[in-house]
Amino acid sequence: MKEIMQEYGRAVISVAVAVVLLLLIFGNVKAGEAKGLPAILAGEAVPEGRNFSACLDTDSSGAYMERERPGIDFFMWDVKTGLEYAPEELFAAEDANGNSAKVEVMEILDENTQEVEATGGKMMFAKQGIYQVRVKAIDSYNCVTENVFFVPVKRG
Repeated sequence: MKEIMQEYGRAVISVAVAVVLLLLIFGNVKAGEAKGLPAILAGEAVPEGRNFSACLDTDSSGAYMERERPGIDFFMWDVKTGLEYAPEELFAAEDANGNSAKVEVMEILDENTQEVEATGGKMMFAKQGIYQVRVKAIDSYNCVTENVFFVPVKRG
């Protein structure tokens, strides 16, 4: 019985300390006439001197959400072993406005699904076969597209 009382005592003390700490931390928050924890629980705490109306611009955020993601194309079918290729040499990405988008190689897997390392952003294929290359394109609005391409590699 003594052990049970000690455990409950510790729990009660821990809860009391947590409540006091929360009151100290959140005691100065103001929302209208409410102050402290009731202001936070009411869900309308607004820091004084800040204007958040710019965050309510639904026209620009809606245009961003409806924006078409960039497209990625694989265009070099003569990939050979032993040569280094930059992502831009094998893939091209274009955003919704027709501008080129940044291309990054995320992952390269060989036929045995072993990961092939791309050092310094360049790809080099050690043996012939068909490689899975996961590519990401990012446009000027930071819209992202990821595609997986199967790249045939010939003996060099």
